[in-house]
Amino acid sequence: MKVTAVLLLALTLPPTTACRRATTPPMPEPSRMHTESQFWITVDPSDIQLAPNAKATFRCNLNYPPGVAYLRPPVKWSVREGAAGGTVDLQGHYTAPATPGVYHVVAERTDKHTDPATVIVTVK
Repeated sequence: MKVTAVLLLALTLPPTTACRRATTPPMPEPSRMHTESQFWITVDPSDIQLAPNAKATFRCNLNYPPGVAYLRPPVKWSVREGAAGGTVDLQGHYTAPATPGVYHVVAERTDKHTDPATVIVTVK
C-alpha cells in the first residue's frame, strides 16, 4: 500500500516539476591564483663580497598564501659547498669561510615548492 501511495503522489505532480531536468552550471576555469607556480622566494642581497671569516645576515622575501602569516618564515638555509663554504643558521646569519673563493648560500621554501633563491658570496 505504501508503494501505491508513493506512485500516485509521483503521478500527480505537475508535468513541469516531474519532467524538469537538473542542469549544472558550467564549471568556472580553475583559479590560478593559488597554484604552486605563484609562490616565490628571493634573498637580499643576492650577491655580496666579504672578507674571510666575516659575517653577514641575509633576509628572505616570500609571498604567503592569502590569509596566512607565519611567526618564522618557512625557509631552509644551506651552503651549496657544505662546511667548506661557510655556515648559515635558521635566521640567515652567515659566516664566511677562511678560504677565499666564490660560494653559494641557498634559501628554499619549506611550505610550497618553488625554485630556491641563491646568494653568490665572494670571499676575498
